[in-house]
Amino acid sequence: MASDTLPTSEAELAEYGSNLFYYLSMHLVASARGRNTTVPEAVSEIWSLMKTLPAPEPEAWHKVIKGTPGTKPRMTAKAKAEAEASDLPRKVRRPKMVWTEEQSAELVKLIEDKEYRIEKLGEKYANHGLNPNYAAIARLFDASGGSQVKAHYAALSGDKAPGAAGPVSTTPGPASGPRAKKAKVQADTAEAQTPGPAAPADTPAPDSAPPTTPGGAWTAAQDLELQRLVREEGYRKEVLGKKHLKWSRIAEHFGHSKKSSRKRFTALTGEPAPE
Repeated sequence: MASDTLPTSEAELAEYGSNLFYYLSMHLVASARGRNTTVPEAVSEIWSLMKTLPAPEPEAWHKVIKGTPGTKPRMTAKAKAEAEASDLPRKVRRPKMVWTEEQSAELVKLIEDKEYRIEKLGEKYANHGLNPNYAAIARLFDASGGSQVKAHYAALSGDKAPGAAGPVSTTPGPASGPRAKKAKVQADTAEAQTPGPAAPADTPAPDSAPPTTPGGAWTAAQDLELQRLVREEGYRKEVLGKKHLKWSRIAEHFGHSKKSSRKRFTALTGEPAPE
């Protein structure tokens, strides 16, 4: 990169900043500890020049943070204290953003055209992994965040933004999350532990005929049949055609789910369902 040219992209700016920070740090360490650390002569000149520069005002930091896509430069402790002590508004509630046609078209192009995105944001900030960097795109439009950008793209295109989780839907879907999972487990357990109707004392255990009622509550006949199918290889081969214990076959035989069948066996016997 030529020494007499200014940075033309975020990547070049980051490289300049990294080099400058490194050499100035080395210069400070050498001066403070009295070590003969070799640094380029220009570093001393930069250090002398830097001491003559006026301290940035808090408003200047706010402009840099707002106007630089994909990055938030750190404020010095002094600048941060001045900003907190100033009369600048903090955490002002954003008004609802109204997208113009030009902004909407620009947003679609930024998300769908990788080369254009790199041109606008620079190689370093254009992508986040394999997907667009929605946070950086949001800063271009002064949007509240990547979620707002993805939601507006979905509304424009009728499809979810690349990398967005879940399908786009205008109707509420089934409940999800820890509470929903816990409720489902409780429902399955209740189904497995629901006792069937008591069988008369003189009713013989079925030999090989499967129960006639698929699904629903477990009957006493199903309970006996289930235990024999799990424990007796010969009976299992006679009824299911296979000696090998396979819960999917047993579940299909009774018209219940595999999980429900395993839980029912445990509830009846107090033993873990064998594999």
